[in-house]
Amino acid sequence: MSPGRLAHHLKVLEEKGYMMIDKPWKDLRLRILNLTPEGFKALRDFLSKLKEVEGSIENSE
Repeated sequence: MSPGRLAHHLKVLEEKGYMMIDKPWKDLRLRILNLTPEGFKALRDFLSKLKEVEGSIENSE
């Protein structure tokens, strides 16, 4: 993934309230990414659903 495409995806996540992006004043090329509580919940929900799918695949084999 190109840096520009990654920056776009991160901005979308920030706009949806899933993360905060901080730019240190010493080096504006750096980005510090922090999940918000809403982002953490979305990640937990996603991982839970992923485990369900994984379990159903294992049970079908």
